[in-house]
Amino acid sequence: MSATRLFFCFLLALVGARTASAADHSATEAFLSKESLGNLRLEQPAKDVLKMLGKPDKEGKLILQAADGNYVQTWRYPSKGIELVMSAGGTKSGAKTVAAITATTPCGLATQQGIKIGSSESAARRAYAAYADHDSRATPGAFVVGSVYGGIIFHFEHGKVSRIFFGAAAE
Repeated sequence: MSATRLFFCFLLALVGARTASAADHSATEAFLSKESLGNLRLEQPAKDVLKMLGKPDKEGKLILQAADGNYVQTWRYPSKGIELVMSAGGTKSGAKTVAAITATTPCGLATQQGIKIGSSESAARRAYAAYADHDSRATPGAFVVGSVYGGIIFHFEHGKVSRIFFGAAAE
C-alpha cells in the first residue's frame, strides 16, 4: 500500500472514531439528562425539592463560585443522607435549581437503574457500563459515568456503593 493511500486510510479511521465518539458523547448526555436519584434530578427547581424533602436541616451561605460565576448554596438533609448544591445562577436573587446531588448512608433513594447506597460495586458497573468514562483516570474505589465535568460518580467501600454524586466534580 502506498504511503499516500495509507495516510488516507488513517484519516478516514480518525474521522470515523471522532464521529463515533461524538455520537457516544451525545447519547451519554441524553441518558444523563433523564437520570435521577429517586425523584431528585439535576436542574430541578428548589420548589420541587422543598415539596419532596421539606426545608433543609442545614443551609450553607449563598456564595459566589469563582469557577463559573454562579451563586451556590448547600442544602443538607443529614437524616436523609442527602446533600444538594443549589445554584441561583449569576445573581444572588436568581431562582435556585439543583446543581449537584450527593447521597450517603442512610439515603435509600435509587437511580433509575436501581443502584443505591449499599448496592454492589459489580451491579453499579454493570448497570452503567455503556456510559462509563473510559478516558477518566481511574480513581481507586470510584466509577465515573459520563465524565467528571458532568455525570455520576459512584464511590465504593468493601465492594458496596458508599456514596453517589450527580453533577460536575471538575471545572
